[in-house]
Amino acid sequence: TTHGQMVISDSVWFGNWWFSYYIAQRWNVILDVVPDNGNRFIISTSPGYIWSDEDFYQNEKGIAFIETTCPQGLWREKGLPLAVRARNAAQYGDSIDNVIYHLTHNSDGIMNAVWLIGDAKTGEIARLETGLYVYSVQRTFNGFYWSANNPMDIRVRSEELRLGSIYKGRVYQLLHLLLKTEGYQYYTREYHPCSRDLKFEELGKKYYGRIDTEVVKKIMSTHPIVDMSSDCKITDTYLLKKNGLWVFWGNPSGKTWDAKERGLKNVFPDIADKVEPTGWVRIFGLPVNRDYKMPKTEEKYREPLLNTEVGWSMSIGNETNDLSPDLMTNKNNLYVTFSGTLQVLDTSTGAFQWQKTFGEKVTKPVINEDVIAIGSDTGVHVFTSNGETMWDNIQDQKVVSVSMDKKLLAAGTYTGNLYLFEKLSGNEVWHKQVSTGYPVYVLINDEKVIACSGENCMLFKTEDGTISWSISFDAPVTTQPLLYKDTLYVGGWDTQLHAVDVETGDEKWSFETGWGIDATPVEKNGVIYLSSMDNNLYAIDAETGEEIWHFSTKAAIHIPPVVYGKYVFIGSDDGKLYALDKTTGFCEWFFTPKYTINNDVYNYVTTPIKSSIAAQDGIVFVGAGGRIYTLDAHTTEKTTIKENKGAEQQLPLEVWVFIILPIILILLTLTLYLYMTRKQV
Repeated sequence: TTHGQMVISDSVWFGNWWFSYYIAQRWNVILDVVPDNGNRFIISTSPGYIWSDEDFYQNEKGIAFIETTCPQGLWREKGLPLAVRARNAAQYGDSIDNVIYHLTHNSDGIMNAVWLIGDAKTGEIARLETGLYVYSVQRTFNGFYWSANNPMDIRVRSEELRLGSIYKGRVYQLLHLLLKTEGYQYYTREYHPCSRDLKFEELGKKYYGRIDTEVVKKIMSTHPIVDMSSDCKITDTYLLKKNGLWVFWGNPSGKTWDAKERGLKNVFPDIADKVEPTGWVRIFGLPVNRDYKMPKTEEKYREPLLNTEVGWSMSIGNETNDLSPDLMTNKNNLYVTFSGTLQVLDTSTGAFQWQKTFGEKVTKPVINEDVIAIGSDTGVHVFTSNGETMWDNIQDQKVVSVSMDKKLLAAGTYTGNLYLFEKLSGNEVWHKQVSTGYPVYVLINDEKVIACSGENCMLFKTEDGTISWSISFDAPVTTQPLLYKDTLYVGGWDTQLHAVDVETGDEKWSFETGWGIDATPVEKNGVIYLSSMDNNLYAIDAETGEEIWHFSTKAAIHIPPVVYGKYVFIGSDDGKLYALDKTTGFCEWFFTPKYTINNDVYNYVTTPIKSSIAAQDGIVFVGAGGRIYTLDAHTTEKTTIKENKGAEQQLPLEVWVFIILPIILILLTLTLYLYMTRKQV
């Protein structure tokens, strides 16, 4: 791996039959268990279950283990079932030896499997193949293992397959030679790699030394590994330390499970027509010993709601739930980022302007004085507003955040590096290793360089990169902070928004939510608007930290709000874009692009709105499900004096009506009075 960290991932495979569709719809729960005794542990499971069944386990001691099931061999009525053995391994295991003991001791033999086990404390990994009476173990500190329902040890295979390996395996092998059929590899006494075995080995060697969670996402999304996957879970040493993981619900390659296509709706009418992928989500468990209660649900709606009118709309790729384009506007341009591409459209018509492709992933662009910067999985790219390249700095590092001011540009990488460049020339000023294994979220404002990575936030001097101050929190920070006046606002997975004095690094106050904060807060007129994974949007007094109001959606909120005109706009995982009165928190209208929660049994099928929103000239721009929508905002932003020196200044209409015109009338009246008085004299 990149830094010697342990990385482990599991996808559920159910074959090309009805179970795939049913499982893809139901196995969508991440369960975080804090037992009275033993370890806190996290499992993937289905509603109502108290064991995984998918067999993905991780615990607070840095242990993670997964499996793929093999053909059933010998078993007995006595002994512990797998549900108990696996739960014991998660709840009481603190080493690979402990996990092996719990999985094999007093086993009833049901569900023979190939287990992969990792220990984040030591970096050791293991492959465990289990039968009833025999098992085999491979272990290493430097290498990779995989599991694809296909044991390698001949003793385990012999016990599992028994006579079947003589007749069934040979018949399938003969059919393979004659008809090129697949599947015989699972039934022969000796090990033959199947197509997934071959691909795992190929990709493991290809990425050897460069493997991290992002690379594993690629591996688990590659044919044939991904073909029948209905989900994916990934964790590593850094995530395990904080009870975190990456999850993907649906097929990671973007495939849609279509029940109608195979006639399954006739047999199982209660399943949804389609299960579309919903994209990668990173989550962390709540802090330990947390006694805070969720706020009361607040859902206040205008009666009647305003009508939602769609202007132009267009597809920007595969129209599935996992494609959510980030949007921002500048002048007459709409900047759209998705799947490694930056596309520029006309805000009024959606007409194509120009496009650039940088790799597989890009950050949301930042714009400062007609200079545009963007980060990608290969480095930093800077160009003019018409798309002409100014400079590229290809560090062959994944850039997750970019920020600019008048003179400088700062970039944070996926693996803990912070870079500072001259904005116009691209010359490097300095770079620092901020953390190991944690992404860096950077903000530069008025020559203040602030970086958050892992549990820490730091202020750096622009001259030489020395640290002016550093502050630590109880959980990772996974988004850029906000700087307003002399206060830095930092939200993280400790569930709190922290207000920090930017000069000293001292905390002024903190505001607690019900779960993690995964989006940058926004300020408008002294009010902080904060999105939280606890389903709520909060309005908070910027000076005191006191709540003004909150509004509850039906699912988590991953994106920053947009304050425009009289509204604050927010998108939720429940599949809705909300327009809230920024003063009262009342919802005045909402928009549903595709699937949403309707308080019925299908509430697991949504089109999450998890990319940034934009608003300009009375129009709201939102991306979801592989499309861009333009909506009537039902409000406009008042024209204000531009802050840039030398720029053309426009006065608000109220100033003309209530101040300038009365003064002119008074002066005219006074002039007329003096003229008439003088004439009479």
